[in-house]
Amino acid sequence: MNILSGKYVKYFLSLFLASGVAAAADTASASTPIYQIQWQADGIVSELEINGVTVDKISSEFSGAGSAPLNIWLKPGKNIFTIRLKLFPKSDSGSFKVFLAMAQKGQYAEQGEKVFEFLWESGKSKDKLPLEKKIEFTPQSVPALELWTKTEQITLDADTEKAIRSFLKTLSDAYTKADAGKAAELQEFKVAEYSLALGGKEMSMSEMKKEIKGYFSMLKSDKAKFTPIDTDGAKLQLVAENRLVLVTAKDGKSPLIAKSESGEYVVDIYLARINGKWVVAR
Repeated sequence: MNILSGKYVKYFLSLFLASGVAAAADTASASTPIYQIQWQADGIVSELEINGVTVDKISSEFSGAGSAPLNIWLKPGKNIFTIRLKLFPKSDSGSFKVFLAMAQKGQYAEQGEKVFEFLWESGKSKDKLPLEKKIEFTPQSVPALELWTKTEQITLDADTEKAIRSFLKTLSDAYTKADAGKAAELQEFKVAEYSLALGGKEMSMSEMKKEIKGYFSMLKSDKAKFTPIDTDGAKLQLVAENRLVLVTAKDGKSPLIAKSESGEYVVDIYLARINGKWVVAR
């Protein structure tokens, strides 16, 4: 997959819509390495995780493949990539392959420098399923993301959950009312982190508001509108060494989705607390 160009940027935006991340991708430095995993599965149920954050799950009994960038989750020094595998129910064989590559903007992952590779094949691999495999690696060049230094470690007690659900109401209102100014304010930390992770230029608040306003206009032209977050029913899960709260709906999917005749616009939500203040971090 071509890193940060063409189709990939569109896919990237579909995951992080209305966050200003597009500008970070568009201005990514050619000298900033992009770390990307690429995988292929056949008859295998799998879960891939980086530093305590799930980056993808595969649960189809049929063959499947995919890829994901890791820059936003990396930290200087040791990083841990975790692979969990098991055979699909009623399946007696399967295979799974994943590799991590360090590529440059515009390159395919296969053209980058391979950091590690893992392969499991029934009948050939010594390890038995179910399997959990941890791979440690140290990136050559990683920006000092504040996710790992400025965010507080969180405990989900009653007061914390109440504060989170109140914040989610504010975030939900910003999206459902297409309030670009409020959406930009709530996601300022996230946009700055993405720009840093991809080597893009730092955005001013006015630039951020303009970008987000453009995405809300795109939604309107596609007749798509965000459904309010079910703040009381939202599920909260600690990830990333308890520095982030992953917010999902009751069904485990994103709680913030805009639907149209042409498809869905999904916004994943990871919250962090910095100096007592809640922010959208990823």
